[in-house]
Amino acid sequence: MGGWGAQGDLTDLEDVKKACKGADCVWHIGALVGPYHPYEMYEKVNYHGTLNVVEACKLLKIRKLIYSSSPGTRFDGSDIEGLTEDELKFPDTYLQSYAETKAMGERAALAACDGDSLLVTAIAPHQVYGPRDQLFLANFLKAGKKLRVFGKGRNKISTCYVDNYCHGLILGEPALFPGSPALGKFYIITDGEPVFFWDMIDHALTECGLTSIKKRFALPYWFILGLSYLSLALGALVGRKFRLNPFAVKMMTIHRWFNIDAARNDLGYEPLVPFEEAFAKTIAWYKSSWIPENMPELAQV
Repeated sequence: MGGWGAQGDLTDLEDVKKACKGADCVWHIGALVGPYHPYEMYEKVNYHGTLNVVEACKLLKIRKLIYSSSPGTRFDGSDIEGLTEDELKFPDTYLQSYAETKAMGERAALAACDGDSLLVTAIAPHQVYGPRDQLFLANFLKAGKKLRVFGKGRNKISTCYVDNYCHGLILGEPALFPGSPALGKFYIITDGEPVFFWDMIDHALTECGLTSIKKRFALPYWFILGLSYLSLALGALVGRKFRLNPFAVKMMTIHRWFNIDAARNDLGYEPLVPFEEAFAKTIAWYKSSWIPENMPELAQV
Protein backbone atom coordinates (compact mmCIF):
# COMPACT_ATOMS: atom_id res chain seq x y z
CA MET A 1 0.00 0.00 0.00
CA GLY A 2 1.34 3.42 -0.85
CA GLY A 3 -0.07 6.91 -0.73
CA TRP A 4 1.39 10.37 -0.23
CA GLY A 5 4.83 8.78 -0.23
CA ALA A 6 3.86 6.26 2.46
CA GLN A 7 4.27 2.50 2.34
CA GLY A 8 2.75 0.07 4.75
CA ASP A 9 0.45 -2.81 5.52
CA LEU A 10 -3.20 -2.52 4.53
CA THR A 11 -4.11 -4.80 7.44
CA ASP A 12 -2.48 -2.41 9.94
CA LEU A 13 -4.81 0.46 10.87
CA GLU A 14 -1.96 2.75 11.90
CA ASP A 15 -0.27 2.29 8.54
CA VAL A 16 -3.54 3.00 6.74
CA LYS A 17 -4.05 6.17 8.77
CA LYS A 18 -0.56 7.38 7.88
CA ALA A 19 -1.23 6.77 4.18
CA CYS A 20 -4.58 8.58 4.25
CA LYS A 21 -3.60 11.52 6.42
CA GLY A 22 -4.18 14.85 4.70
CA ALA A 23 -6.40 13.43 1.95
CA ASP A 24 -9.78 14.82 0.95
CA CYS A 25 -10.72 11.67 -0.94
CA VAL A 26 -9.46 8.08 -0.70
CA TRP A 27 -9.42 5.64 -3.62
CA HIS A 28 -9.21 2.15 -2.14
CA ILE A 29 -7.75 -0.09 -4.85
CA GLY A 30 -5.53 -2.32 -2.70
CA ALA A 31 -6.44 -6.02 -2.80
CA LEU A 32 -5.06 -9.52 -2.82
CA VAL A 33 -5.83 -10.79 -6.33
CA GLY A 34 -5.54 -14.01 -8.28
CA PRO A 35 -7.05 -17.43 -7.47
CA TYR A 36 -4.18 -19.18 -5.69
CA HIS A 37 -3.92 -17.77 -2.14
CA PRO A 38 -5.34 -19.16 1.13
CA TYR A 39 -8.80 -17.90 2.08
CA GLU A 40 -7.45 -16.39 5.30
CA MET A 41 -5.15 -14.10 3.34
CA TYR A 42 -7.96 -12.91 1.06
CA GLU A 43 -10.15 -12.18 4.07
CA LYS A 44 -7.35 -10.37 5.91
CA VAL A 45 -6.52 -8.06 3.01
CA ASN A 46 -9.76 -7.64 1.07
CA TYR A 47 -12.19 -7.49 3.98
CA HIS A 48 -10.32 -6.45 7.12
CA GLY A 49 -8.10 -4.15 5.06
CA THR A 50 -11.23 -2.41 3.79
CA LEU A 51 -12.54 -2.06 7.34
CA ASN A 52 -9.27 -0.29 8.17
CA VAL A 53 -9.69 2.10 5.23
CA VAL A 54 -13.23 2.94 6.32
CA GLU A 55 -12.12 3.44 9.92
CA ALA A 56 -9.22 5.65 8.84
CA CYS A 57 -11.58 7.83 6.81
CA LYS A 58 -13.85 8.24 9.81
CA LEU A 59 -11.06 8.99 12.26
CA LEU A 60 -9.39 11.49 9.91
CA LYS A 61 -12.73 13.00 8.84
CA ILE A 62 -12.10 12.22 5.18
CA ARG A 63 -15.44 12.71 3.49
CA LYS A 64 -15.08 10.78 0.23
CA LEU A 65 -14.20 7.13 -0.41
CA ILE A 66 -14.18 5.30 -3.75
CA TYR A 67 -13.97 1.53 -3.39
CA SER A 68 -12.55 -0.40 -6.34
CA SER A 69 -14.72 -3.50 -6.58
CA SER A 70 -15.20 -6.24 -9.16
CA PRO A 71 -18.16 -7.58 -11.17
CA GLY A 72 -16.90 -10.96 -9.95
CA THR A 73 -18.63 -10.18 -6.65
CA ARG A 74 -21.89 -11.03 -8.50
CA PHE A 75 -20.72 -14.14 -10.39
CA ASP A 76 -22.43 -17.47 -9.75
CA GLY A 77 -20.93 -19.28 -12.74
CA SER A 78 -23.82 -18.68 -15.15
CA ASP A 79 -23.83 -16.53 -18.29
CA ILE A 80 -24.15 -12.76 -17.94
CA GLU A 81 -25.36 -11.11 -21.13
CA GLY A 82 -25.97 -7.37 -21.05
CA LEU A 83 -27.22 -7.18 -17.47
CA THR A 84 -27.28 -3.99 -15.40
CA GLU A 85 -25.96 -3.65 -11.86
CA ASP A 86 -29.51 -3.85 -10.48
CA GLU A 87 -30.01 -7.16 -12.27
CA LEU A 88 -26.87 -8.67 -10.76
CA LYS A 89 -27.18 -10.10 -7.26
CA PHE A 90 -24.70 -11.35 -4.68
CA PRO A 91 -24.68 -15.17 -5.00
CA ASP A 92 -25.41 -17.43 -2.05
CA THR A 93 -22.13 -19.27 -2.59
CA TYR A 94 -18.94 -18.20 -4.37
CA LEU A 95 -16.72 -20.11 -6.76
CA GLN A 96 -13.60 -18.27 -5.64
CA SER A 97 -12.32 -16.68 -2.44
CA TYR A 98 -11.14 -13.47 -4.10
CA ALA A 99 -14.65 -12.62 -5.29
CA GLU A 100 -16.21 -13.57 -1.95
CA THR A 101 -13.89 -11.37 0.10
CA LYS A 102 -14.10 -8.48 -2.37
CA ALA A 103 -17.88 -8.65 -1.94
CA MET A 104 -17.43 -8.55 1.82
CA GLY A 105 -15.22 -5.48 1.46
CA GLU A 106 -17.64 -3.77 -0.91
CA ARG A 107 -20.60 -4.34 1.38
CA ALA A 108 -18.68 -2.94 4.34
CA ALA A 109 -17.55 0.12 2.42
CA LEU A 110 -20.98 0.93 0.98
CA ALA A 111 -22.67 0.32 4.34
CA ALA A 112 -20.44 3.04 5.82
CA CYS A 113 -21.93 5.64 3.48
CA ASP A 114 -24.12 7.89 5.61
CA GLY A 115 -24.87 10.51 2.96
CA ASP A 116 -23.18 13.32 4.87
CA SER A 117 -19.95 12.79 6.84
CA LEU A 118 -18.78 9.84 4.71
CA LEU A 119 -19.76 9.54 1.05
CA VAL A 120 -18.95 6.22 -0.62
CA THR A 121 -19.36 4.64 -4.04
CA ALA A 122 -17.95 1.49 -5.67
CA ILE A 123 -16.41 1.35 -9.14
CA ALA A 124 -15.95 -2.11 -10.69
CA PRO A 125 -13.92 -2.61 -13.88
CA HIS A 126 -14.26 -5.90 -15.69
CA GLN A 127 -11.24 -7.80 -17.04
CA VAL A 128 -8.62 -5.08 -16.72
CA TYR A 129 -5.69 -5.23 -19.15
CA GLY A 130 -2.94 -2.97 -20.44
CA PRO A 131 0.85 -2.52 -20.58
CA ARG A 132 2.81 -3.93 -17.63
CA ASP A 133 -0.04 -6.21 -16.51
CA GLN A 134 1.37 -9.50 -15.23
CA LEU A 135 -1.91 -11.13 -14.20
CA PHE A 136 -4.27 -11.47 -17.17
CA LEU A 137 -2.72 -11.51 -20.64
CA ALA A 138 0.73 -12.51 -19.39
CA ASN A 139 -0.62 -15.84 -18.14
CA PHE A 140 -2.16 -16.66 -21.51
CA LEU A 141 1.11 -15.82 -23.26
CA LYS A 142 3.01 -18.07 -20.87
CA ALA A 143 0.62 -20.92 -21.65
CA GLY A 144 0.41 -20.04 -25.35
CA LYS A 145 2.37 -23.01 -26.72
CA LYS A 146 0.03 -25.52 -25.04
CA LEU A 147 -3.18 -23.50 -24.77
CA ARG A 148 -6.39 -24.68 -26.41
CA VAL A 149 -9.84 -23.19 -26.73
CA PHE A 150 -12.20 -24.31 -23.99
CA GLY A 151 -15.69 -25.16 -25.22
CA LYS A 152 -17.11 -23.63 -28.39
CA GLY A 153 -14.97 -20.51 -28.09
CA ARG A 154 -17.75 -18.03 -28.89
CA ASN A 155 -18.33 -16.55 -25.45
CA LYS A 156 -18.30 -12.75 -25.22
CA ILE A 157 -16.82 -10.65 -22.43
CA SER A 158 -16.55 -7.02 -21.44
CA THR A 159 -13.02 -5.67 -21.04
CA CYS A 160 -11.60 -2.56 -19.39
CA TYR A 161 -8.35 -0.94 -20.49
CA VAL A 162 -6.31 0.42 -17.59
CA ASP A 163 -6.75 4.05 -18.73
CA ASN A 164 -10.52 3.57 -18.85
CA TYR A 165 -10.40 2.00 -15.39
CA CYS A 166 -8.53 5.02 -13.99
CA HIS A 167 -10.96 7.36 -15.74
CA GLY A 168 -13.89 5.64 -14.02
CA LEU A 169 -12.21 5.85 -10.63
CA ILE A 170 -11.50 9.56 -11.07
CA LEU A 171 -15.12 10.26 -12.05
CA GLY A 172 -16.21 8.76 -8.74
CA GLU A 173 -14.88 11.74 -6.80
CA PRO A 174 -17.04 14.57 -8.25
CA ALA A 175 -20.03 12.20 -8.18
CA LEU A 176 -19.88 12.09 -4.37
CA PHE A 177 -22.01 14.83 -2.84
CA PRO A 178 -25.07 14.84 -0.56
CA GLY A 179 -28.09 13.61 -2.49
CA SER A 180 -26.01 12.14 -5.32
CA PRO A 181 -27.43 9.04 -7.04
CA ALA A 182 -23.98 7.49 -6.72
CA LEU A 183 -24.08 7.29 -2.92
CA GLY A 184 -23.82 3.72 -1.69
CA LYS A 185 -24.00 2.34 -5.23
CA PHE A 186 -21.95 -0.08 -7.32
CA TYR A 187 -21.01 0.73 -10.92
CA ILE A 188 -19.50 -1.48 -13.60
CA ILE A 189 -17.19 0.19 -16.12
CA THR A 190 -15.87 -1.35 -19.35
CA ASP A 191 -14.48 -0.49 -22.78
CA GLY A 192 -18.06 -0.45 -24.12
CA GLU A 193 -19.01 -3.17 -26.61
CA PRO A 194 -18.13 -6.77 -25.68
CA VAL A 195 -15.59 -8.87 -27.59
CA PHE A 196 -15.23 -12.57 -28.27
CA PHE A 197 -12.92 -13.81 -25.52
CA TRP A 198 -11.05 -16.47 -27.50
CA ASP A 199 -10.67 -14.24 -30.56
CA MET A 200 -9.02 -11.65 -28.33
CA ILE A 201 -6.64 -14.21 -26.81
CA ASP A 202 -5.82 -15.72 -30.19
CA HIS A 203 -5.04 -12.29 -31.64
CA ALA A 204 -2.66 -11.56 -28.76
CA LEU A 205 -0.88 -14.90 -29.18
CA THR A 206 -0.41 -14.64 -32.94
CA GLU A 207 0.71 -11.01 -32.74
CA CYS A 208 3.37 -12.13 -30.26
CA GLY A 209 4.65 -14.84 -32.59
CA LEU A 210 2.84 -17.90 -31.27
CA THR A 211 0.75 -20.37 -33.24
CA SER A 212 -2.96 -19.63 -33.50
CA ILE A 213 -4.95 -21.69 -31.01
CA LYS A 214 -7.65 -21.99 -33.68
CA LYS A 215 -5.35 -24.43 -35.47
CA ARG A 216 -5.52 -26.81 -32.51
CA PHE A 217 -8.49 -28.94 -31.52
CA ALA A 218 -10.70 -27.37 -28.86
CA LEU A 219 -11.31 -29.05 -25.51
CA PRO A 220 -15.01 -29.84 -24.90
CA TYR A 221 -16.51 -27.98 -21.96
CA TRP A 222 -17.60 -31.15 -20.16
CA PHE A 223 -14.09 -32.60 -20.45
CA ILE A 224 -12.14 -29.58 -19.23
CA LEU A 225 -14.62 -28.91 -16.41
CA GLY A 226 -14.36 -32.52 -15.22
CA LEU A 227 -10.59 -32.28 -15.39
CA SER A 228 -10.70 -29.08 -13.33
CA TYR A 229 -12.64 -30.80 -10.53
CA LEU A 230 -10.11 -33.63 -10.59
CA SER A 231 -7.35 -31.03 -10.34
CA LEU A 232 -9.16 -29.43 -7.40
CA ALA A 233 -9.44 -32.76 -5.58
CA LEU A 234 -5.80 -33.58 -6.24
CA GLY A 235 -4.75 -30.16 -4.99
CA ALA A 236 -6.66 -30.72 -1.75
CA LEU A 237 -4.86 -34.03 -1.24
CA VAL A 238 -1.36 -32.67 -1.79
CA GLY A 239 -1.95 -29.21 -0.28
CA ARG A 240 -1.46 -27.24 -3.50
CA LYS A 241 -3.56 -24.97 -5.71
CA PHE A 242 -3.32 -25.80 -9.39
CA ARG A 243 -4.04 -23.28 -12.12
CA LEU A 244 -6.73 -25.47 -13.64
CA ASN A 245 -9.81 -25.16 -11.44
CA PRO A 246 -13.60 -24.93 -11.97
CA PHE A 247 -13.64 -21.15 -11.48
CA ALA A 248 -11.00 -20.61 -14.18
CA VAL A 249 -12.85 -22.90 -16.61
CA LYS A 250 -16.16 -21.13 -16.09
CA MET A 251 -14.57 -17.69 -16.49
CA MET A 252 -13.12 -18.78 -19.84
CA THR A 253 -16.34 -20.28 -21.19
CA ILE A 254 -19.29 -18.17 -19.99
CA HIS A 255 -20.57 -14.90 -21.40
CA ARG A 256 -19.51 -11.99 -19.16
CA TRP A 257 -20.66 -8.67 -20.59
CA PHE A 258 -22.55 -5.82 -19.04
CA ASN A 259 -24.81 -2.83 -19.59
CA ILE A 260 -22.90 0.25 -18.34
CA ASP A 261 -25.70 2.82 -18.72
CA ALA A 262 -25.77 3.48 -14.97
CA ALA A 263 -22.12 4.62 -15.02
CA ARG A 264 -22.86 6.74 -18.08
CA ASN A 265 -25.88 8.38 -16.47
CA ASP A 266 -24.66 8.86 -12.88
CA LEU A 267 -20.91 9.30 -13.34
CA GLY A 268 -20.73 10.71 -16.87
CA TYR A 269 -18.52 7.75 -17.82
CA GLU A 270 -17.51 6.95 -21.38
CA PRO A 271 -14.40 4.91 -22.21
CA LEU A 272 -11.56 7.24 -23.18
CA VAL A 273 -9.78 4.66 -25.33
CA PRO A 274 -11.70 2.27 -27.64
CA PHE A 275 -10.88 -1.43 -27.38
CA GLU A 276 -9.12 -1.74 -30.75
CA GLU A 277 -6.71 1.08 -29.93
CA ALA A 278 -6.21 -0.03 -26.33
CA PHE A 279 -5.52 -3.66 -27.23
CA ALA A 280 -3.08 -2.64 -29.96
CA LYS A 281 -1.16 -0.52 -27.44
CA THR A 282 -1.15 -3.42 -25.00
CA ILE A 283 0.16 -5.93 -27.54
CA ALA A 284 2.83 -3.47 -28.69
CA TRP A 285 4.10 -3.20 -25.12
CA TYR A 286 4.25 -6.98 -24.67
CA LYS A 287 6.14 -7.36 -27.95
CA SER A 288 8.68 -4.66 -27.15
CA SER A 289 9.11 -4.96 -23.39
CA TRP A 290 7.80 -8.22 -22.01
CA ILE A 291 8.62 -11.03 -24.41
CA PRO A 292 12.38 -10.39 -24.78
CA GLU A 293 12.77 -10.21 -21.00
CA ASN A 294 10.58 -13.10 -19.91
CA MET A 295 10.39 -15.43 -22.91
CA PRO A 296 13.58 -15.04 -24.93
CA GLU A 297 12.65 -17.97 -27.17
CA LEU A 298 9.71 -15.93 -28.49
CA ALA A 299 11.92 -12.95 -29.25
CA GLN A 300 13.42 -15.01 -32.07
CA VAL A 301 10.07 -15.86 -33.68
